[in-house]
Amino acid sequence: MWLDYDVGGYIGASTRREIEYASAKGKVIRYYSNGEFPLDYFQGESTNIKFRHIARAVIVHNNKILIARLKGAHSFLPGGSIELGEGAQQALKRELVEELGADCIIGRFLGVVETKRTDEKGIIHHEVTHLFEVSSDQLQSHRIPISEEGHLEFYWIEFYTESIQEHRVLPQILHENLVRMIVEKECVWLTTFTP
Repeated sequence: MWLDYDVGGYIGASTRREIEYASAKGKVIRYYSNGEFPLDYFQGESTNIKFRHIARAVIVHNNKILIARLKGAHSFLPGGSIELGEGAQQALKRELVEELGADCIIGRFLGVVETKRTDEKGIIHHEVTHLFEVSSDQLQSHRIPISEEGHLEFYWIEFYTESIQEHRVLPQILHENLVRMIVEKECVWLTTFTP
C-alpha cells in the first residue's frame, strides 16, 4: 500500500525496489518524477526544502561545451537525478542515453557543486551535483544533438568563462569555475552555503 507516492513519470527499477521496500516497512514515501525528494522523506517531518542528488556531464569538443536547455527556461549541463540505489556514474550514463540517445565514456571526476536557492514560493532547493568529464563519438561540436526528450534542447557554446556567463548556465557558481576545472585538471568542491 502506498502511503504517499507521486511519480507522474518514469522511475527506474532501483527506485521501484526502494519504494516497495519502504512501503513494506510502513514508511511515508514522497518521490517526484523529477528526482526531487522533500526533506521530510529523510527526516520524517514536513518542511519547505527539496533535495536533489544529481550527476552532470562536462562534454567539451573542439573548445566547445555541450549545454542543455529546458525549453523556454534555463540552461545547464547535461545529466540529471541520481535514483535511489544508483551510483553517480551509472546515473549519468542512463541520463545521457535518455536525453541524447548517446553512449558515453565517463572520464575524470571534476568535483562536487553544492547549491541552495529559494524559489518564488519560498521553497528552498538544495542540490548536490557530481561533475564528470565525458566524451562520446556521437557528440561532436560540428553536429547539434537531437534531444530524445521533448522538453529539452541541446546546443554547443564556446568553452570560455564569458560564454558560459552569457548563456547563464546554471548553477551560477560554475561561471567562474568550470573552465578552470577542465584546464587546470583540478578537482573542486564548490558551494553556495556559508560556513
